[in-house]
Amino acid sequence: MGVGADYALNDKWVVGLDYAYAHFSDHNFEDDSVLVGPTFVKPSTHTVSLSLNYRF
Repeated sequence: MGVGADYALNDKWVVGLDYAYAHFSDHNFEDDSVLVGPTFVKPSTHTVSLSLNYRF
């Protein structure tokens, strides 16, 4: 899931900003990890990117 926007600085240059979120399936390592102990993992990422584009 994400959102983004572009803004034309002039007829040749465009600047953009994007945000993306990704959530992956949870996993409970309670039975898998005897040495470490119970561990519950909820992986996700948040990504922000800035772009500068030149149009030919």
